[in-house]
Amino acid sequence: MTELQISLIVIGAVIIIGVIVYNKWQEYRAHRKVERAFANAPEDVLMQTASSEDSDVRREPVFFQNTVTGVSLEDPARYASISITGLDHVQDDDTDDLAEAEEGGIAEEVEVIEAETEAEVPAETIREPYIDLDDDADEPVDASVAGTESREEEPDVPPVPPAPRALPVDDLIDYAIPLNLEEPVRAEKLLPLMQSLRYTGNKPVHFIGLVRDVQTAEESWQPVIQGGIYLQLKAGVQLANRAGAINEIEYSELITRLRQMADNIGAEPEVPDMTDVLKAARELYQFVAQHDARLGINVRTNGAPWSLKTLMAVLERQKLDLRPDGFFVMHDTDGSVLFSLTINTVAASETASRFTLLLDVPCVAQEKDGFGVMVQCAKNLCQRLNGILVDDDDRMLSDPMLNDIAGQVNVFYEEMKTASIPAGSVRAMRLFN
Repeated sequence: MTELQISLIVIGAVIIIGVIVYNKWQEYRAHRKVERAFANAPEDVLMQTASSEDSDVRREPVFFQNTVTGVSLEDPARYASISITGLDHVQDDDTDDLAEAEEGGIAEEVEVIEAETEAEVPAETIREPYIDLDDDADEPVDASVAGTESREEEPDVPPVPPAPRALPVDDLIDYAIPLNLEEPVRAEKLLPLMQSLRYTGNKPVHFIGLVRDVQTAEESWQPVIQGGIYLQLKAGVQLANRAGAINEIEYSELITRLRQMADNIGAEPEVPDMTDVLKAARELYQFVAQHDARLGINVRTNGAPWSLKTLMAVLERQKLDLRPDGFFVMHDTDGSVLFSLTINTVAASETASRFTLLLDVPCVAQEKDGFGVMVQCAKNLCQRLNGILVDDDDRMLSDPMLNDIAGQVNVFYEEMKTASIPAGSVRAMRLFN
């Protein structure tokens, strides 16, 4: 056999195998669709319409009449009874007896009331209540009528709409991948699958779903929570953080796991081009690298080293909290961290001659003035411990130098605001935390 014949045989075998594999895959997809279509899922009461519920109830017409002047029979519930099947019907014999008894009772009561009223109240004092429609008139108005008018004049206060819930998928720092569902899916089926796909590499993955309001029929994107029913899904992967931008391996892992999740819920992911995703990730990481600033100032002893016990007692009196990792932190009034402090000492040492205060600039909002609070704390510690404020090169920091650094920090904050990632915001905390 010639090489051409062998090549043709191999190519034909590959084509046949490919066709068989493709047919098996299509058979598997069709089998999954049939299973989902005929699954005995519990009926969803939220998906029912009001018309279908009302159409099962037969309502009989009920007639009312005023048997006594000024008395209106306005309670239809007492003329009907409800059967076990939920259908309204009227008992003819019982209803006639009940109507005659009530009409007779009402008539007797009205006659007694009229007789007592005529006997106790002089005829000349009996008059109809007077209501003057003229705004300028000074005539008195019946109290019951006035109360009714005052209630009617009160303006209706519109209900305050609830605050929109922040979505976990941010178009500025996440890349959203749509998952087109074949049919609505409950959150109870989605949440276990989403829990297993929280990260790809060290990049977090979040999900949002499209929901429809049963009252207004309006659609909106919401976080996926218990009890929800979702028409579509979006998976958002964070493009970058301090560790770097998303790479090819992390992206391929994400797409593979998304396809597996899509098969389980009957969805088709719209997979974006890897080149576009990696380009957007590199651009975002460039911003992160340029604004990843940690600003530190040091306090060293001006004489003998400090005892660690004495130093830690002074730090606690300065309202610095010791964390399990050995760092002291200063908290803001809302519980967030303003800056941290670490003691520069070797293991098993009982003395220290230097410690460092560190401000994570992009993680502290500008209005909190984290640098100013940190400098003031360092000055207070210098007074208590007889220390000197120095930089990393052991040069003394004067007030003009500190003011110059504060001005640079404010410029840094303005740059982050311009990029729509203000320091201390949710976006900044996700990128730099």
